[in-house]
Amino acid sequence: MTTLRWYDIEPLEQSALLLRQRLESGALGWLEFAVSASRYTLRDVGGTYWFLDAAAGGWFRCDSEGWRPAAPTQGRLEGLQVLADSALLPTGLLEGFEDPFSGKEAWQPTEVMEILVQKAGQDYRAGRSSSMEVDLLLGRLFLVDRQGRFWSIGIHSEKWYRYADQGWVQVGHSPDPQQLVRWRGGRANCSQCGTEVVDVYVCPNCGNLLITGIDHLDQSALLRVYRFLLLGAGTLPEPVTAPWEPPKEFPPQVDSGAHCEVCGASSLPGSR
Repeated sequence: MTTLRWYDIEPLEQSALLLRQRLESGALGWLEFAVSASRYTLRDVGGTYWFLDAAAGGWFRCDSEGWRPAAPTQGRLEGLQVLADSALLPTGLLEGFEDPFSGKEAWQPTEVMEILVQKAGQDYRAGRSSSMEVDLLLGRLFLVDRQGRFWSIGIHSEKWYRYADQGWVQVGHSPDPQQLVRWRGGRANCSQCGTEVVDVYVCPNCGNLLITGIDHLDQSALLRVYRFLLLGAGTLPEPVTAPWEPPKEFPPQVDSGAHCEVCGASSLPGSR
C-alpha cells in the first residue's frame, strides 16, 4: 500500500530549492538528486497529477494531452510520505490541533465514533497524518451490537456502514446505543486465561473473544462476530485515498542538469 500525505505548496517549493542547493554545494551527488527529484510527483483534490521540477523550480500539470508547464495550483497537493521523511520538508504535525471532546462530559458511543472519524479525515487532509496512520486508526474504530453486527463510518462520506455478507454496506442510520457491546481494546488481561494482550480481538493464548458483553450474544450473533474477525477486521468501508497511479513518464521538458558523459543527452530524474 502506498503511503501518502497532503502538503502545502510553499513547503514543497522550499524543499525542492533546498534539494537543488545541496546538489550545487556538492553535499548531494547526481544520482541521489535524481532519485529525490523523482519523488515530487503529486496530485490535487480533483485527481490531476502535478510534477515539481526540483532542478529548475517549475511546475508541470498532466492533462489528456500529457505534461504541460503550468502555474502551481492553489491549495494542498497529495504526494508520497517519503517527501516528509526526507527531512527537507517540515510537516507541522502539531499545528492546528484541537481537542474534539472539550466542553462536554458525557458522550454516546456513536457520537464518539463520528467525532473520531471526522477528526481523522481532517487530520489527513490538513497534512497532520499520513494515509497509513489514518488507515491503521480507522481499522480499529468500529462498534458491535448485540446481534453481532459491526458498524463503522466512511471517512469521506461520514455515513454509517454495517458489515454484512463479507463487506461493508452503507445504511441510513447509526446503531442503537442501547444495543451495543464493546471491544475492550488497549492493554488488558484475558478474562479466561489471564494472558496480557494489547489491541487484539481474540486472545492468542486461549482464543477467548475480548469483547465486553460477548457472553450475552446468541449463537447466530457469535457467528457474525467470528465472520467479521476472519474476513473483515482491519478493512475500511471507504479507502483513505484513491489508488496512486501517476504517469509513468516525467515531463519531457524537465532537465535535471545532469548529462550523459558519452552522448551529452539530458538525464531526467529517475532515468538510467
